[in-house]
Amino acid sequence: MGDFNINLLNVDTHQQTQQFIEDMYSNAFFPLITKPTRVDANTATLIDNIFCNEIHFKHPMVRILYTDISDHFPVFSVLDCNVTPVKDTTPLVRNITNEKINQFTLSLEEIDWASVYAHETCQEAYTVFHATFSALYNEHFPLQNKQSKYKARKSWLSDELKHHIKTKNKLFKKYKRNRTFTNEQIYKKTSLFPKTINSYS
Repeated sequence: MGDFNINLLNVDTHQQTQQFIEDMYSNAFFPLITKPTRVDANTATLIDNIFCNEIHFKHPMVRILYTDISDHFPVFSVLDCNVTPVKDTTPLVRNITNEKINQFTLSLEEIDWASVYAHETCQEAYTVFHATFSALYNEHFPLQNKQSKYKARKSWLSDELKHHIKTKNKLFKKYKRNRTFTNEQIYKKTSLFPKTINSYS
């Protein structure tokens, strides 16, 4: 998969493109993307693709993301490979709040650290200290699964910027579907100046 810079839409009229696709076919690789992936005011080309040598997948999901995030439309595919599901990789996090920190501090103050000083070597004393401290830390701040919901992502973006991004994407689609000068100017103006979004929302 990648940006091949070979326009498959020209396969019937361009010898080098025809040779490329025949080479891929001869090695049992077939293109999954069949629509243009780079579109501007005057041209539409199919130069980004995913080639696959497995034709037995059931209903593969193949998509082109219609967005202005890059000069080329991103492409992706989801294939049912009938493989054993991987183990859940949901990240584990600790819920650390000021209230829990205060409770943890109070618990530390109540511990009798005499057992630490009872050991003759530094290593033995540190081992006891570390075990005691870690057990208390895990008790107050246990590891928990964190579900990353879509609305919670990109927390560094303000609600205004999120609204601007959503509006800009809508105007981009509108301009691509109806290439008028007015639609183009509204889209470009909104992309450059976020404060104008309220005028076109």
